[in-house]
Amino acid sequence: MKKFFKYSIKVLFLPVIFSGCVSLEKATLDDSHQLAVAEDPEFGVPVLKFNKGVVEGFSNEIYSWWVANDQLALAKKGDTLKIQMKNVGPKWECFGSAITMLDFTEASVLKLRMRSEGATAPNVSIRFRDANGYMADMIPNNKVPKNEPYQDFYYNFTGKWKQAWPESKDVDPKIINEVLFFINGGGSPYTGTLYIDEIKAIPLSELPAAGPAAVGGIIDDFSEPIDSWWAADKINLMTEGEELAITATGAGPGYECFGRAFSIKDFNKADIVRVKAKAIGDSEPILRGDVKDSEGRVTNSSVIAHKIALNEYRDYFYDYKGKFSQVYPDNQTVNPAEIKDILFFINPGGPAFEGKIYVDEIEVITRQKYNELTGQGKVEEKKEESSSSSSSNTTTPGTTETESAAAKETSASSVSSATKTVAAEKKTAVGTKPVAEKKAEEPAVIEAAVKAEDAVVTISPVNSKIVNLDNFKDGITKWYGGSDKVKLSKVGEDLKVELNGVGPMYETFGRGFLSTDFSTTPVVKVRVKADKAGQLRLDVKDIDGYSTNLKPVVQTIAAGTDFVDLYFDFTDKFEQSFPTKQKVNPAKIVQVLFYVNPGGKAFTGTLVIDEIKIMTADDAMAKK
Repeated sequence: MKKFFKYSIKVLFLPVIFSGCVSLEKATLDDSHQLAVAEDPEFGVPVLKFNKGVVEGFSNEIYSWWVANDQLALAKKGDTLKIQMKNVGPKWECFGSAITMLDFTEASVLKLRMRSEGATAPNVSIRFRDANGYMADMIPNNKVPKNEPYQDFYYNFTGKWKQAWPESKDVDPKIINEVLFFINGGGSPYTGTLYIDEIKAIPLSELPAAGPAAVGGIIDDFSEPIDSWWAADKINLMTEGEELAITATGAGPGYECFGRAFSIKDFNKADIVRVKAKAIGDSEPILRGDVKDSEGRVTNSSVIAHKIALNEYRDYFYDYKGKFSQVYPDNQTVNPAEIKDILFFINPGGPAFEGKIYVDEIEVITRQKYNELTGQGKVEEKKEESSSSSSSNTTTPGTTETESAAAKETSASSVSSATKTVAAEKKTAVGTKPVAEKKAEEPAVIEAAVKAEDAVVTISPVNSKIVNLDNFKDGITKWYGGSDKVKLSKVGEDLKVELNGVGPMYETFGRGFLSTDFSTTPVVKVRVKADKAGQLRLDVKDIDGYSTNLKPVVQTIAAGTDFVDLYFDFTDKFEQSFPTKQKVNPAKIVQVLFYVNPGGKAFTGTLVIDEIKIMTADDAMAKK
């Protein structure tokens, strides 16, 4: 096959910073390998006109390909790229190449012909970077079976030219100039060999149709090898007899998880997952379960978790009815008709768990089967309770709500008849202390609640001037750190943020929430303390992904042992300047993003955040 990569002068000066890759090592080029070509055009060559869609066939030398570190080695074997790997994955080690600028708008499906050799099957992710430096990173992985012949694997980028990390960006499919691969990204270490025979773009119309989705059935009974399972650091998986033994060594604060893919199942017709499990250790761990659809969208908006009892197998039922929505990295509807992955988190965002969880069986069941197993007439959603009664951690095998303060979707407090009405539709209130605990001089506080049937709901204050965004009473399951330099944990009823050298690269941490109206409450109050002084910046992001970065709102935080209130006033600042100039919609804010010393001196230290509220400018002035 013909060599399809055209070198440009830019290839010789390839940047050494790649998202998720560290200590980059490039192939060495000498003068004999330099090709002088014209500068890249304004838009890329339509990929179907670029050698009939073949992006790379590996018929010529692979000088433009690079690896992140010495855990990966590339070689050319015939017309195939051979990648040998040792313990790659947990730190997002990657490999890739600069490519001629291509336009993928008419052919956004990638077909890769691959096979693998090794003790386990690798999860392979392909990502493209555009000329602006943004990387399309929202495409599901494909697991390449071990020690089998070549197969074709498909990656559908249609409608997913988006970057989620480190911040939401639109990727331009007309100016793609780099390809990257991640193996077991963020998961268990992989050692083995991957062979890539061809990378080809095809139109969406040529994507093979998926077969009919199964209704219910066993996901795993562990009678066969567990090659389909993967796990993050601090979690080790093995079988003991016909049980899955999960050993956790400090899992929890870093949202470590494990999971597997399975044949597509239709959760419209069977939407309850039964997990037969027990725990061994000094404490009962929380086990959260999310499911993922064929497009990579995850049910992380309304999380479901159970406290696993010690030393005794029980059935735990994860009921996904009405919970097929994603809030991170962006608001999406999860397709219940095409569920293909399950992910489990141990003590997510909570205390570190040391011990074991044993799982005997995982099964997707119908409501009829649930009724037969439990002897109930129907699966009932819990009725709304007051904030005092909803704090109970009583565990019953049939419960489908979150079982702990670290993960529970707490019911909204009954502040007014209006809030009672919306809270009765769906328990999505952002965690707050009961109104009775407020100081007498403070205005009334309304919980952020939404109707379950609304795809996008705006939360508006009703007879209130202050809205609680988070006080961490109910855990930190919706918080995330943007890099491994950020570690989040829950201490008491506070969020602890441990930072190691953040700042120069704009590392961030934050959380998503349901669409909230900041129009009349544009001031965010953050009660925080720090062990070192620094600059704390806060951006808010709307439902379209636009951030308030035109006029950054920054406050200085002094070192001290006492909490202080910092006020971030976004009045007249709902505008974005980068990557494009946009108006941020204050009526539909869905995310807060924190930066420490952004673009400045590296900061190493700890922040503790007690609460976050939004309020009017007048209220903020009165409190200062």
